[in-house]
Amino acid sequence: MSGIIGGLASKSGIIVKTISGSGAFCATGSGTGWVTAADTVILVFGNDSQGDNFDDDGIYNTSSYKYQVPATGIYYFWMSIYTANSDVTNGFGFTSNNGELNLAGQADNYLLFESAGTDDRKLNASLVMRFAAGDTVWCAARLITEYVQDRSQWGGCRLS
Repeated sequence: MSGIIGGLASKSGIIVKTISGSGAFCATGSGTGWVTAADTVILVFGNDSQGDNFDDDGIYNTSSYKYQVPATGIYYFWMSIYTANSDVTNGFGFTSNNGELNLAGQADNYLLFESAGTDDRKLNASLVMRFAAGDTVWCAARLITEYVQDRSQWGGCRLS
């Protein structure tokens, strides 16, 4: 379950205190079935208004699949990707208008990585980072990647 309850954003048992005008959102893929995305392609999350999905301040863009940071501050973003349709290696990460976010300093820039295998699974990652007003953030493939849109989600909010 997700949503804003008494100033708290909740998703999958994780509770994060939010502030007024936090730009909190949760979006799911709007397509069904397996999708193949090439390296650096933006992952499609077009549903921010049905089921448990929401966009409290109308900031998340369901056409470009990008979030525009409303004010300078510390932000929390997360993604949960359903992957491993076939025997391929899958990689996912966050990207901003400043480039791929590479917090670990690794050359591959993965936040989520799944070695080749046929077992389906859900991979989860989160990020806490300072962004400037007007920055944009999105989820992207880091390899030729397969995922299920309507079983994958991402979201976030401003913490301070």
